[in-house]
Amino acid sequence: MFNDNFVSQLNLWSQKTELSSLKLNRGIEREMLRVSANGSISQKSHPSSLGSPLTNPYITTDFAEALIELVTPKFPSVDSLYQCLHELHVFTSKNIDQDELLWAYSMPCKINSEDEINIANYGQNDSGMLKHIYRKGLKVRYGSIMQCVSGIHYNFSINPESYGAILGENFSQDNVNGLYLGLIRNFKRNFWFILSQFGASSVIDKSFVLNREHNLDQLNDDDLFLENATSLRMSNIGYQSPIQSSLDIRYNSLNDFIESVKIGIKNAHPDFSELGLFDSNNNRQQISDGIIQIENELYDTIRPKRSSTDGLRPAVALKENGIEYVEVRGIDINPNELCGISKDQMYLLDLFLLHCAINESPEISPEESIKLQKNHADMVANGQNHSTIISYKGKDITCDDALSSLINELNILANELDKEGDNYSGALSRIIKGESQSAVILKSLGDSLSFSEMALTKSMQNTNDLRQNNTLDLGYLNSESIKSIKEFENIENNSTKDIEAYVKKYNAQI
Repeated sequence: MFNDNFVSQLNLWSQKTELSSLKLNRGIEREMLRVSANGSISQKSHPSSLGSPLTNPYITTDFAEALIELVTPKFPSVDSLYQCLHELHVFTSKNIDQDELLWAYSMPCKINSEDEINIANYGQNDSGMLKHIYRKGLKVRYGSIMQCVSGIHYNFSINPESYGAILGENFSQDNVNGLYLGLIRNFKRNFWFILSQFGASSVIDKSFVLNREHNLDQLNDDDLFLENATSLRMSNIGYQSPIQSSLDIRYNSLNDFIESVKIGIKNAHPDFSELGLFDSNNNRQQISDGIIQIENELYDTIRPKRSSTDGLRPAVALKENGIEYVEVRGIDINPNELCGISKDQMYLLDLFLLHCAINESPEISPEESIKLQKNHADMVANGQNHSTIISYKGKDITCDDALSSLINELNILANELDKEGDNYSGALSRIIKGESQSAVILKSLGDSLSFSEMALTKSMQNTNDLRQNNTLDLGYLNSESIKSIKEFENIENNSTKDIEAYVKKYNAQI
């Protein structure tokens, strides 16, 4: 089902600039649980040897004290990005307690009770308390166990040096915004591809859906699964919120997106109002009772982003300065890679995202939005079945036929990007030919092994491999950790510690 529209668009870009010389930036945020030697979630605080989670730009925490988040700067090459990510993993493995491990999977270890999960703490200062309250809000809204899934966020942008070549005389921030919004819409249209190639969570420990409704099948005494699932992490038991669908975000304009986010923040939802802004001890437990408390609560597979100073809301930064990069959020952890993602996967993401940017991207209508939501649900639950029907280029076809069509186009683009090398074409070929990660995980379980047992063994192996690496210069990470502790102490000692006034001022920006 080849369509020459992409080739036409590719030719237009090629006339403007040499695609192989196009400058790209990419960065990664990788989440992972700290677990004890027996595979239970760590009860220990974030290690001080990793610095302050509030001020260390490289190593922080996500929802829980035990949920580490590694953050790289942006890099102009895959090699330099991977090197930094690898250094972060080695440093982290050496600086957590040596009787603990780094969990190697997206779906968490067995968690028998929410009481085992300690919400991340950032001190008594105003900005740290805001982060903590936001997480308390997530707990009362969705439960703590759901918040302990891990993923890869891939931050991608075209270097501003290349904007002029692509946009020509039309180079302006408005047109840069249009470029990225077009990319985002096409990403949404073809997210089924990401699920099929990056999904690695087809099975869960049954504790993950404790006291929750689900449609999963019993695999063994300990585990639940769907035979043809790609990413249960991205299903309705994972990072999804039916309540947020009322915002009808379709990324047709930046102003519309920002206004939808503002509506989500300002419009109270009765379920969240009923929970209350304060707990039984009169301590604040939600930033607001809106559909989303803050911008980061928007659970989507991709988001437009703009770097901003501390205290400035993301929606305000986007409105004032426009889109700087996109954050891809729908990527599962690859347990067979020490860093959770391979160089080949990074090249494939670059290739796919450039394809999304180059291809024509009409506005998403309400009717198409419904079809894309169905694509998502069907590919999450049944994407390993090649006969699954999805909507692709305006037609209902099997995901296998859609894959063949898209790979054709990706191959053409890869050849343009590679020229004398084979980084992109080689990565595409190797990943497409390989067995899906979700299928590999299910096969690894066999008849007698549970997911938690398999994952613990793999986590032990990966953590030990990281710890045995003594060849890297990690001095800068140690210096950054020490520096972050001093910065945290300065913030803690000089904060007004009036959280109610701080929340009020923060909410007033919207």
